[in-house]
Amino acid sequence: MLAPDLTKIHLRGSIFLECAVLNDETHPVLQPSASNYTIAHKVAPSFNVEDKLVVVDLLTTCTGLNEQGEELVIGGRFRVHLTFEVDNLHELLEVHPETGQSTPSEQLVLTLISVGYSTSRGMIMSKTVDTVLQGFALPLLDVRTLSQPAQ
Repeated sequence: MLAPDLTKIHLRGSIFLECAVLNDETHPVLQPSASNYTIAHKVAPSFNVEDKLVVVDLLTTCTGLNEQGEELVIGGRFRVHLTFEVDNLHELLEVHPETGQSTPSEQLVLTLISVGYSTSRGMIMSKTVDTVLQGFALPLLDVRTLSQPAQ
C-alpha cells in the first residue's frame, strides 16, 4: 500500500464539540491539586471518499488523582473534531474482500489519528490554563492504542 504523502493532507478544521473542566469540590476556591490523572480515550474516524475528507473525532476524559492515587473531584471531558482533506484519497483506499467496501488504508488512518491526537494535546492544554486542570497534558502514546477497541 502506498504510504501517505503528508504534502497531500490538509487540516481543514479542528473544533471542540465538548470542552468541560469539571470541579465538584465543595469549596471550589480551594482547588484540589492533582499529581496524576486517569485518562480514557475514544477515537472515531470516518470518511467521505467523494469529498476526499477524513474526520477524526477524539473524546478524552480525565480524572485527577492525589498523591495516594485516590480520585479527586476534578477532571475534564474534551471532544475534538478534526477534518482532513486528502488530495489523493482514492489512491489510499483498501478494498475489504469480505464486504467489497473501500476504506482508507490503516496507515493513512493511523497517520491522521496521530496528527489529530497531537493537535488535540495543544488545544486541550490551551483550554485548561487558569483552571483546576492547569498543567494537564495528554501523554505521549503509541497511536495504535487509540485505534484499538476499548477492553
